[in-house]
Amino acid sequence: MRVHYYGIANCFLEQYGTSPVLIAPENYSVQMMQQYGFVQLSDGRWAHYLTEAEFRYIQTTPIGSDAVFSYGPQAGSVQGEPQLDPESKSKADKLTWGSIASWVIAIILAQIEDLQVIVPVFSVISLVLIIIARVKYKQHRFSKVMMTVYLVLLAVGIAMAVIAGLVLVAMCNSCVSSCDGHGM
Repeated sequence: MRVHYYGIANCFLEQYGTSPVLIAPENYSVQMMQQYGFVQLSDGRWAHYLTEAEFRYIQTTPIGSDAVFSYGPQAGSVQGEPQLDPESKSKADKLTWGSIASWVIAIILAQIEDLQVIVPVFSVISLVLIIIARVKYKQHRFSKVMMTVYLVLLAVGIAMAVIAGLVLVAMCNSCVSSCDGHGM
């Protein structure tokens, strides 16, 4: 896996003593290495000692993808927050939009009486896609937002079902109590 650490591209991860470090390629100036917090090791190579958060980010980068540390210009990024590489972001966007499309299709099909039987299929597809996006691309904000929206909608739906059940029980109780002693 390649690691692009801000302005230093194509670094590789290595264990140096007991610490995880990024080893920079040799084609960068001393000034640039120092600017990005790299130090020269006794063997002459330049290394950046990783913080715990940086090391975790590299470990959670999907296999086959590059770990990219960048200050942006990605919209909505926090300065210094690890970012997805463009290919991973594109995949995460596709999964999230696919989830939204499945959810919208489920809502539309719920309105058509003959097709209501397949609504759960599209609902499950929607949830599976967003869960895959969240698991594979943890730092993808769009999928985080959509997962939150789905969870809020689920909570509202459960609350409405509980309230409807309580209202039904109260109505049945009222009917039964008003019938006591009549006709028996």
